[in-house]
Amino acid sequence: MRQLVIYWLVGVAGMAVGARAQEPSGLDVHAAELKLDVDRHFHSYVLPPREKASLETTLCSGERGQVWCVYYEPTEGLAIKRKVSRDAGRTWDQPETLVDLQERPIAGNHITMLRLKSGRWGLVYATNRVPDGRMGRDGGTVFRTSDDGRTWSEPVVVERRFGICCSGHAIVLWSVRVFVPVFKWISYDATGAAESSNAPSLSYSYSYVSDDEGKTWTQSLSELFVSHYRAAYDLEEPAVVELKDGRLLMHLRSQLGRMYRSISEDQGVSWSRPEALPIAASYTPCILRRIPRTGDLLMIWNQISRMEILNGFHRHRLSCAISRDDGQTWTKFKNLESLDGETVVKPPPEDRIEVLEQWEDYGYYQPNNRGRYFRAPGVLRICYPDVVFIDDQAVVVYDYGSGTLGENIHATKLRAVPIAWLYE
Repeated sequence: MRQLVIYWLVGVAGMAVGARAQEPSGLDVHAAELKLDVDRHFHSYVLPPREKASLETTLCSGERGQVWCVYYEPTEGLAIKRKVSRDAGRTWDQPETLVDLQERPIAGNHITMLRLKSGRWGLVYATNRVPDGRMGRDGGTVFRTSDDGRTWSEPVVVERRFGICCSGHAIVLWSVRVFVPVFKWISYDATGAAESSNAPSLSYSYSYVSDDEGKTWTQSLSELFVSHYRAAYDLEEPAVVELKDGRLLMHLRSQLGRMYRSISEDQGVSWSRPEALPIAASYTPCILRRIPRTGDLLMIWNQISRMEILNGFHRHRLSCAISRDDGQTWTKFKNLESLDGETVVKPPPEDRIEVLEQWEDYGYYQPNNRGRYFRAPGVLRICYPDVVFIDDQAVVVYDYGSGTLGENIHATKLRAVPIAWLYE
Protein backbone atom coordinates (compact mmCIF):
# COMPACT_ATOMS: atom_id res chain seq x y z
CA MET A 1 0.00 0.00 0.00
CA ARG A 2 1.38 3.39 -0.97
CA GLN A 3 -0.18 6.74 -0.33
CA LEU A 4 1.30 9.94 -1.64
CA VAL A 5 -0.59 13.10 -0.88
CA ILE A 6 1.07 16.40 -1.76
CA TYR A 7 -0.28 19.69 -0.55
CA TRP A 8 1.38 22.84 -1.86
CA LEU A 9 2.08 25.44 0.74
CA VAL A 10 -0.03 28.52 0.02
CA GLY A 11 0.94 30.48 3.09
CA VAL A 12 1.77 30.14 6.74
CA ALA A 13 0.06 32.35 9.26
CA GLY A 14 2.30 33.90 11.86
CA MET A 15 1.86 32.85 15.44
CA ALA A 16 2.33 34.99 18.52
CA VAL A 17 5.53 34.53 20.45
CA GLY A 18 5.27 33.87 24.18
CA ALA A 19 2.76 31.60 25.84
CA ARG A 20 1.32 30.62 22.44
CA ALA A 21 3.00 27.65 20.73
CA GLN A 22 5.17 28.41 17.68
CA GLU A 23 4.75 26.94 14.20
CA PRO A 24 7.76 24.78 13.26
CA SER A 25 10.13 26.99 11.26
CA GLY A 26 13.29 24.88 11.10
CA LEU A 27 12.12 22.68 8.20
CA ASP A 28 13.83 22.82 4.83
CA VAL A 29 11.78 24.95 2.37
CA HIS A 30 11.33 22.01 0.02
CA ALA A 31 10.08 19.77 2.81
CA ALA A 32 7.71 22.47 4.06
CA GLU A 33 6.12 22.78 0.62
CA LEU A 34 5.53 19.05 0.19
CA LYS A 35 3.12 18.27 2.97
CA LEU A 36 1.70 15.07 4.36
CA ASP A 37 -2.01 14.45 4.78
CA VAL A 38 -1.70 14.92 8.55
CA ASP A 39 -0.46 18.48 8.03
CA ARG A 40 -4.08 19.54 7.49
CA HIS A 41 -4.39 19.49 11.27
CA PHE A 42 -2.83 21.57 14.01
CA HIS A 43 0.88 21.12 14.70
CA SER A 44 3.38 23.21 16.64
CA TYR A 45 6.39 23.13 18.90
CA VAL A 46 5.75 22.59 22.59
CA LEU A 47 9.48 23.00 23.26
CA PRO A 48 11.31 24.88 20.46
CA PRO A 49 14.48 23.63 18.71
CA ARG A 50 17.73 24.11 20.60
CA GLU A 51 20.85 22.40 21.81
CA LYS A 52 20.70 20.72 25.22
CA ALA A 53 17.03 20.05 24.69
CA SER A 54 14.73 17.91 26.77
CA LEU A 55 14.06 14.51 25.20
CA GLU A 56 11.17 12.10 25.78
CA THR A 57 8.58 14.71 26.70
CA THR A 58 5.42 13.16 28.12
CA LEU A 59 1.76 14.18 28.43
CA CYS A 60 -0.83 13.72 31.15
CA SER A 61 -4.56 14.45 31.23
CA GLY A 62 -4.89 17.12 33.90
CA GLU A 63 -7.77 18.77 35.69
CA ARG A 64 -10.95 19.79 33.81
CA GLY A 65 -9.83 18.79 30.35
CA GLN A 66 -6.34 20.22 30.70
CA VAL A 67 -3.28 18.71 29.04
CA TRP A 68 -0.13 18.67 31.13
CA CYS A 69 3.22 18.54 29.34
CA VAL A 70 5.94 17.15 31.63
CA TYR A 71 9.63 17.35 30.78
CA TYR A 72 13.07 17.98 32.28
CA GLU A 73 15.27 21.03 31.84
CA PRO A 74 18.89 20.09 30.99
CA THR A 75 20.18 23.58 31.74
CA GLU A 76 18.76 23.42 35.29
CA GLY A 77 20.23 20.12 36.45
CA LEU A 78 17.40 18.03 34.95
CA ALA A 79 14.74 19.87 36.96
CA ILE A 80 11.33 18.37 36.12
CA LYS A 81 8.81 20.91 34.83
CA ARG A 82 5.12 21.03 33.95
CA LYS A 83 3.29 23.18 31.39
CA VAL A 84 -0.51 23.36 31.24
CA SER A 85 -2.73 23.75 28.18
CA ARG A 86 -6.47 24.36 28.34
CA ASP A 87 -7.08 24.12 24.58
CA ALA A 88 -5.63 20.73 23.57
CA GLY A 89 -2.10 22.02 23.04
CA ARG A 90 -2.77 25.23 21.11
CA THR A 91 -1.46 27.48 23.87
CA TRP A 92 0.48 26.82 27.07
CA ASP A 93 0.93 28.47 30.45
CA GLN A 94 4.40 29.32 31.67
CA PRO A 95 6.24 26.24 33.00
CA GLU A 96 6.49 25.51 36.70
CA THR A 97 9.09 23.37 38.44
CA LEU A 98 8.03 20.29 40.41
CA VAL A 99 9.32 20.48 44.00
CA ASP A 100 9.56 18.29 47.07
CA LEU A 101 8.11 19.00 50.51
CA GLN A 102 11.02 21.37 51.24
CA GLU A 103 10.36 23.30 47.97
CA ARG A 104 13.53 21.90 46.40
CA PRO A 105 13.41 21.18 42.63
CA ILE A 106 12.96 17.52 41.70
CA ALA A 107 15.51 16.36 39.12
CA GLY A 108 15.33 13.38 36.77
CA ASN A 109 14.30 12.11 33.35
CA HIS A 110 12.34 9.21 31.79
CA ILE A 111 9.21 10.67 33.38
CA THR A 112 5.61 9.50 33.68
CA MET A 113 2.88 11.42 35.53
CA LEU A 114 -0.19 9.39 36.50
CA ARG A 115 -3.64 9.98 37.95
CA LEU A 116 -4.05 7.40 40.72
CA LYS A 117 -7.36 5.77 41.65
CA SER A 118 -7.48 7.79 44.88
CA GLY A 119 -7.42 11.00 42.86
CA ARG A 120 -3.84 11.79 43.87
CA TRP A 121 -1.00 12.05 41.35
CA GLY A 122 1.92 9.69 40.87
CA LEU A 123 5.34 10.49 39.38
CA VAL A 124 7.68 7.84 37.98
CA TYR A 125 11.14 8.96 36.88
CA ALA A 126 14.79 7.98 36.63
CA THR A 127 17.49 9.46 38.83
CA ASN A 128 21.11 8.82 39.77
CA ARG A 129 20.23 9.73 43.36
CA VAL A 130 19.01 6.26 44.31
CA PRO A 131 20.23 5.04 47.73
CA ASP A 132 22.67 2.14 47.30
CA GLY A 133 22.09 2.27 43.54
CA ARG A 134 24.45 0.88 40.95
CA MET A 135 26.23 3.40 38.74
CA GLY A 136 24.85 3.90 35.25
CA ARG A 137 24.00 6.51 32.66
CA ASP A 138 20.37 6.93 33.73
CA GLY A 139 20.35 5.64 37.30
CA GLY A 140 17.42 3.84 38.86
CA THR A 141 13.67 4.46 39.04
CA VAL A 142 11.72 6.11 41.87
CA PHE A 143 8.10 7.05 42.60
CA ARG A 144 6.48 10.04 44.34
CA THR A 145 2.90 11.12 45.05
CA SER A 146 1.23 14.53 45.11
CA ASP A 147 -2.13 16.14 45.85
CA ASP A 148 -1.71 19.05 43.42
CA GLY A 149 0.76 17.85 40.76
CA ARG A 150 3.40 20.36 41.85
CA THR A 151 4.56 19.49 45.40
CA TRP A 152 5.65 15.87 45.83
CA SER A 153 6.33 13.39 48.62
CA GLU A 154 9.67 11.85 49.38
CA PRO A 155 10.70 9.25 46.76
CA VAL A 156 10.14 5.52 47.11
CA VAL A 157 12.68 3.36 45.27
CA VAL A 158 11.19 1.17 42.53
CA GLU A 159 14.42 -0.09 40.88
CA ARG A 160 17.93 0.53 42.23
CA ARG A 161 20.19 -0.88 39.52
CA PHE A 162 19.99 1.44 36.47
CA GLY A 163 16.66 0.02 35.33
CA ILE A 164 14.39 2.64 33.80
CA CYS A 165 10.82 3.13 32.62
CA CYS A 166 10.43 4.96 29.31
CA SER A 167 8.62 8.31 29.49
CA GLY A 168 4.86 7.91 29.54
CA HIS A 169 4.99 4.10 29.81
CA ALA A 170 3.87 3.60 33.43
CA ILE A 171 0.11 3.11 33.70
CA VAL A 172 -2.67 2.64 36.26
CA LEU A 173 -4.73 -0.51 35.69
CA TRP A 174 -8.50 -0.78 36.05
CA SER A 175 -7.87 -1.97 39.59
CA VAL A 176 -5.83 0.21 41.95
CA ARG A 177 -2.61 -1.41 40.67
CA VAL A 178 0.16 0.86 39.42
CA PHE A 179 2.20 -0.82 36.70
CA VAL A 180 5.76 0.23 35.78
CA PRO A 181 7.43 -1.55 32.81
CA VAL A 182 11.20 -1.44 33.15
CA PHE A 183 14.28 -2.47 31.21
CA LYS A 184 17.92 -2.67 32.24
CA TRP A 185 21.38 -3.52 30.97
CA ILE A 186 23.47 -6.38 32.32
CA SER A 187 27.20 -6.27 31.79
CA TYR A 188 30.55 -6.99 33.38
CA ASP A 189 31.06 -3.20 33.26
CA ALA A 190 29.75 -1.52 36.42
CA THR A 191 29.91 2.01 34.95
CA GLY A 192 27.64 3.99 32.69
CA ALA A 193 29.60 2.70 29.69
CA ALA A 194 27.57 -0.50 29.95
CA GLU A 195 24.70 1.43 28.36
CA SER A 196 26.53 2.68 25.26
CA SER A 197 25.42 1.49 21.80
CA ASN A 198 28.46 -0.72 21.24
CA ALA A 199 28.89 -2.06 24.78
CA PRO A 200 29.21 -5.83 25.37
CA SER A 201 25.93 -5.94 27.25
CA LEU A 202 22.40 -7.31 27.04
CA SER A 203 19.16 -5.45 27.69
CA TYR A 204 16.05 -7.17 29.00
CA SER A 205 12.62 -6.03 30.16
CA TYR A 206 10.45 -6.80 33.18
CA SER A 207 7.99 -4.92 35.37
CA TYR A 208 7.08 -3.70 38.83
CA VAL A 209 3.60 -3.47 40.33
CA SER A 210 2.20 -1.70 43.38
CA ASP A 211 -1.21 -2.28 44.94
CA ASP A 212 -0.88 0.45 47.57
CA GLU A 213 -0.30 3.46 45.29
CA GLY A 214 3.47 3.23 45.35
CA LYS A 215 4.26 2.57 48.99
CA THR A 216 5.66 -0.89 48.16
CA TRP A 217 6.68 -2.55 44.89
CA THR A 218 6.88 -6.15 43.64
CA GLN A 219 9.12 -7.19 40.76
CA SER A 220 7.78 -9.49 38.05
CA LEU A 221 8.89 -13.13 37.87
CA SER A 222 9.73 -12.90 34.17
CA GLU A 223 12.64 -11.31 32.30
CA LEU A 224 12.03 -10.68 28.60
CA PHE A 225 14.56 -10.92 25.79
CA VAL A 226 14.80 -12.77 22.48
CA SER A 227 16.36 -16.21 22.80
CA HIS A 228 17.17 -18.11 19.61
CA TYR A 229 19.23 -21.31 19.84
CA ARG A 230 20.79 -19.96 23.06
CA ALA A 231 21.74 -16.65 21.40
CA ALA A 232 20.22 -13.65 23.20
CA TYR A 233 19.03 -10.33 21.77
CA ASP A 234 17.87 -7.12 23.44
CA LEU A 235 14.26 -6.25 24.21
CA GLU A 236 13.92 -2.77 25.63
CA GLU A 237 11.63 0.13 26.56
CA PRO A 238 8.43 -1.88 26.97
CA ALA A 239 5.06 -0.22 26.37
CA VAL A 240 1.96 -1.78 27.92
CA VAL A 241 -1.82 -1.50 27.66
CA GLU A 242 -4.53 -3.31 29.60
CA LEU A 243 -6.81 -5.45 27.44
CA LYS A 244 -10.57 -5.73 27.83
CA ASP A 245 -10.32 -9.14 29.50
CA GLY A 246 -7.83 -7.90 32.11
CA ARG A 247 -4.69 -9.29 30.49
CA LEU A 248 -1.77 -6.98 29.72
CA LEU A 249 -0.26 -6.54 26.26
CA MET A 250 3.38 -5.46 26.06
CA HIS A 251 5.20 -4.28 22.94
CA LEU A 252 8.99 -4.21 23.07
CA ARG A 253 11.76 -2.46 21.14
CA SER A 254 14.24 -4.73 19.37
CA GLN A 255 17.26 -4.46 17.07
CA LEU A 256 15.80 -7.14 14.79
CA GLY A 257 13.82 -4.87 12.47
CA ARG A 258 10.42 -5.58 14.02
CA MET A 259 8.35 -5.15 17.16
CA TYR A 260 8.00 -7.98 19.69
CA ARG A 261 5.11 -8.66 22.04
CA SER A 262 4.38 -10.46 25.30
CA ILE A 263 1.20 -11.15 27.29
CA SER A 264 0.60 -11.22 31.04
CA GLU A 265 -2.34 -13.25 32.36
CA ASP A 266 -1.82 -12.11 35.96
CA GLN A 267 -1.67 -8.30 35.78
CA GLY A 268 2.08 -8.03 35.28
CA VAL A 269 3.54 -10.67 37.62
CA SER A 270 4.58 -13.11 34.88
CA TRP A 271 4.86 -12.80 31.09
CA SER A 272 4.73 -15.04 28.04
CA ARG A 273 7.75 -15.74 25.86
CA PRO A 274 8.17 -12.74 23.51
CA GLU A 275 7.04 -13.32 19.94
CA ALA A 276 7.79 -11.35 16.79
CA LEU A 277 5.06 -9.12 15.39
CA PRO A 278 4.55 -8.73 11.63
CA ILE A 279 5.28 -5.02 12.01
CA ALA A 280 8.45 -3.31 10.77
CA ALA A 281 10.08 -1.18 13.46
CA SER A 282 13.37 0.53 14.13
CA TYR A 283 15.34 0.25 17.36
CA THR A 284 12.93 2.61 19.13
CA PRO A 285 9.90 2.24 21.43
CA CYS A 286 6.21 2.62 20.66
CA ILE A 287 3.35 3.95 22.73
CA LEU A 288 0.12 1.97 23.24
CA ARG A 289 -3.14 3.61 24.33
CA ARG A 290 -6.85 2.79 24.34
CA ILE A 291 -8.98 5.39 22.55
CA PRO A 292 -11.75 6.29 25.04
CA ARG A 293 -14.37 7.16 22.41
CA THR A 294 -14.09 3.91 20.44
CA GLY A 295 -12.48 1.39 22.80
CA ASP A 296 -9.91 0.51 20.12
CA LEU A 297 -6.14 0.50 20.61
CA LEU A 298 -3.80 3.07 19.10
CA MET A 299 -0.11 2.37 18.50
CA ILE A 300 2.43 5.04 17.49
CA TRP A 301 5.94 3.93 16.51
CA ASN A 302 8.84 4.27 14.08
CA GLN A 303 7.91 2.06 11.13
CA ILE A 304 11.21 1.59 9.31
CA SER A 305 12.47 -1.04 6.84
CA ARG A 306 15.67 -3.08 7.06
CA MET A 307 17.35 -1.13 4.27
CA GLU A 308 16.34 2.20 5.78
CA ILE A 309 17.94 1.22 9.08
CA LEU A 310 21.16 0.16 7.34
CA ASN A 311 21.25 3.42 5.38
CA GLY A 312 20.77 5.67 8.40
CA PHE A 313 17.06 6.52 8.05
CA HIS A 314 16.37 5.10 11.53
CA ARG A 315 13.66 7.45 12.79
CA HIS A 316 12.32 9.59 9.95
CA ARG A 317 8.89 7.90 9.76
CA LEU A 318 6.54 8.06 12.72
CA SER A 319 3.47 5.94 12.03
CA CYS A 320 0.23 5.11 13.79
CA ALA A 321 -2.21 2.20 13.47
CA ILE A 322 -5.50 1.03 14.99
CA SER A 323 -6.43 -2.35 16.46
CA ARG A 324 -10.11 -3.21 16.80
CA ASP A 325 -9.40 -6.66 18.29
CA ASP A 326 -7.23 -5.78 21.31
CA GLY A 327 -3.88 -6.00 19.57
CA GLN A 328 -4.37 -9.15 17.49
CA THR A 329 -4.28 -7.26 14.18
CA TRP A 330 -3.48 -3.70 13.18
CA THR A 331 -5.04 -1.59 10.41
CA LYS A 332 -5.43 2.04 9.28
CA PHE A 333 -1.69 2.62 8.97
CA LYS A 334 -0.95 6.35 8.68
CA ASN A 335 2.05 8.64 9.09
CA LEU A 336 2.42 11.48 11.56
CA GLU A 337 5.83 12.28 10.06
CA SER A 338 7.74 10.84 7.11
CA LEU A 339 10.18 11.80 4.37
CA ASP A 340 8.12 9.71 1.94
CA GLY A 341 4.52 8.61 1.41
CA GLU A 342 4.84 4.95 2.44
CA THR A 343 2.31 4.09 5.12
CA VAL A 344 2.86 0.30 5.30
CA VAL A 345 6.43 -1.02 5.43
CA LYS A 346 7.28 -4.69 4.98
CA PRO A 347 9.11 -6.22 7.98
CA PRO A 348 12.07 -8.62 7.65
CA PRO A 349 11.29 -12.34 7.19
CA GLU A 350 10.17 -13.94 10.46
CA ASP A 351 12.65 -16.81 10.11
CA ARG A 352 15.63 -14.47 9.78
CA ILE A 353 16.99 -13.14 13.05
CA GLU A 354 19.76 -10.59 12.63
CA VAL A 355 20.75 -7.39 14.37
CA LEU A 356 20.12 -4.44 12.05
CA GLU A 357 22.50 -1.63 12.90
CA GLN A 358 25.21 0.56 11.31
CA TRP A 359 27.90 -0.66 13.63
CA GLU A 360 30.71 0.61 11.39
CA ASP A 361 29.29 4.08 10.75
CA TYR A 362 26.27 4.83 12.92
CA GLY A 363 24.50 8.07 12.12
CA TYR A 364 21.42 9.79 10.73
CA TYR A 365 21.70 10.43 6.99
CA GLN A 366 19.56 12.18 4.39
CA PRO A 367 18.31 9.89 1.60
CA ASN A 368 19.69 10.39 -1.91
CA ASN A 369 16.61 9.03 -3.68
CA ARG A 370 14.57 12.25 -3.78
CA GLY A 371 11.97 10.63 -6.02
CA ARG A 372 11.02 8.18 -3.28
CA TYR A 373 11.77 10.47 -0.33
CA PHE A 374 10.04 13.52 -1.74
CA ARG A 375 10.30 15.53 1.51
CA ALA A 376 14.07 15.13 1.86
CA PRO A 377 16.15 16.79 3.08
CA GLY A 378 14.27 16.87 6.34
CA VAL A 379 14.32 16.22 10.06
CA LEU A 380 15.75 12.76 10.82
CA ARG A 381 15.35 11.97 14.53
CA ILE A 382 11.59 11.67 15.15
CA CYS A 383 10.74 9.30 18.01
CA TYR A 384 9.57 8.70 21.60
CA PRO A 385 5.88 9.54 21.13
CA ASP A 386 3.21 10.03 23.77
CA VAL A 387 -0.51 10.73 23.36
CA VAL A 388 -3.56 11.81 25.35
CA PHE A 389 -7.17 12.13 24.22
CA ILE A 390 -9.14 15.34 24.76
CA ASP A 391 -12.77 15.25 23.59
CA ASP A 392 -12.61 14.22 19.91
CA GLN A 393 -8.87 14.82 19.50
CA ALA A 394 -5.67 12.83 19.90
CA VAL A 395 -2.89 15.10 21.16
CA VAL A 396 0.52 13.64 20.31
CA VAL A 397 4.03 14.79 21.22
CA TYR A 398 7.39 13.40 20.14
CA ASP A 399 11.11 14.18 19.85
CA TYR A 400 11.83 16.11 16.65
CA GLY A 401 15.45 16.85 15.84
CA SER A 402 18.69 16.74 13.86
CA GLY A 403 18.74 16.70 10.07
CA THR A 404 17.71 20.08 8.67
CA LEU A 405 17.20 21.47 12.16
CA GLY A 406 20.95 21.14 12.68
CA GLU A 407 23.23 18.63 14.34
CA ASN A 408 22.32 18.11 17.99
CA ILE A 409 19.34 20.46 17.67
CA HIS A 410 16.11 18.98 19.03
CA ALA A 411 12.56 20.07 19.79
CA THR A 412 9.32 18.58 21.08
CA LYS A 413 6.67 18.67 18.38
CA LEU A 414 2.92 18.40 18.97
CA ARG A 415 0.13 17.30 16.66
CA ALA A 416 -3.55 17.51 17.54
CA VAL A 417 -5.53 15.34 15.13
CA PRO A 418 -9.21 14.41 15.13
CA ILE A 419 -9.81 10.86 16.32
CA ALA A 420 -11.84 10.45 13.13
CA TRP A 421 -8.67 11.11 11.10
CA LEU A 422 -7.06 8.00 12.63
CA TYR A 423 -9.81 5.93 11.01
CA GLU A 424 -9.83 7.56 7.54
